[in-house]
Amino acid sequence: FLGALLPHVLVHPVPAPATILARSAAGATRSAAPVARPSSPATAATANAVSTRAANPTPFPTGPCTGIVGREGQALVLDGKPFTFFGTNVHYLLAPEFPESRMEEVVAHLGQQGATVLRVWFQPEHDPERFARLLDIGRRHGVRFLVTLEDNVFHGRDWFGASDDEDNYRPHLERTVRRHKDRPEVLLWELINEPNCAGNYDQGCLDTIKGWLRGRAREVKAIDACHLVSTGMIGVGNYERDLTMYRRTHRTEEIDVLSMHKRVDERRDQELEVASELDLPLILGEVYDQAYDKSCTPLDGGSVRDRRAERIADNLRDALADGVDGYMLWVHSEGGIEQPDGSTRYFCSIYGYERDDPLWRYFADTPGLLPPVPWRAVP
Repeated sequence: FLGALLPHVLVHPVPAPATILARSAAGATRSAAPVARPSSPATAATANAVSTRAANPTPFPTGPCTGIVGREGQALVLDGKPFTFFGTNVHYLLAPEFPESRMEEVVAHLGQQGATVLRVWFQPEHDPERFARLLDIGRRHGVRFLVTLEDNVFHGRDWFGASDDEDNYRPHLERTVRRHKDRPEVLLWELINEPNCAGNYDQGCLDTIKGWLRGRAREVKAIDACHLVSTGMIGVGNYERDLTMYRRTHRTEEIDVLSMHKRVDERRDQELEVASELDLPLILGEVYDQAYDKSCTPLDGGSVRDRRAERIADNLRDALADGVDGYMLWVHSEGGIEQPDGSTRYFCSIYGYERDDPLWRYFADTPGLLPPVPWRAVP
């Protein structure tokens, strides 16, 4: 359960780069009617080549749940059109240490590289008005957001039901979902990042997490019947009881999407089997592969980045062919940002993708590799 975890830390002012070692109505989303899966990315080369350039957001129609992503069986759908997507994590985009003035530049850049979904963390201490402005930015650039409402990596079991959960997180969930339940720019609500037992692992912890996730999902659905809900779980874990908990947690009407976090070279068939069994979409919320050292210097003079681009491209093809519905990199690295006091904070990671990463060039040179999405207009 905890084997894949690494610490999430925002960087403090330092003279040389350090890292954000971040690893860290129901009928609207369900239908008995069969839906054809999206065609292979290779068959959509022309549309994709256009969709991964500068975004032209499609005007959203009006009506209940119209323009909001739903699901039909294992397929993500938008107004009846099934699709898959590619994106990346920029979890720190709403952090106060990251200047709001840089948000639109980052969203626009990643959208131009073909990332049509960004995973961001909107936590209780973050500015709600800034989050609303981020959704506006996404609308302008044809980018949607997988919104993670809290991070549990450092909290573990004792956080669930404690004062921070009761007094801060739950009002934050209610306010956020109620305010933005009509925003199409929200791809889905993710309850928390990587709920875990930390050092207190037993069946009681697994039951606590399962009950908490299902309870919070019911609260979201009571407010917002349209948007999809995901748990933010890493996956099936390392033991049989982890798999049982993963399966049981998602066997409820209020949870719509399975989540999984993995290394690029991991083959994880059990999550795909659970997705098929429960007839739910599966999103790879974090796919990570190291290409930098802890000072954010490229390994082996940068040659590791070149090889990583090929690994990611191959893994993306395989994942989509296997039936995965969304594929998200961990993590965008924006580099050094000057702070108001004149110091510099570095937003980077051993797993990061900088603006000049060879992967973006690989995508540009391989039309049809990235799947098109229906909220981007094709001229």
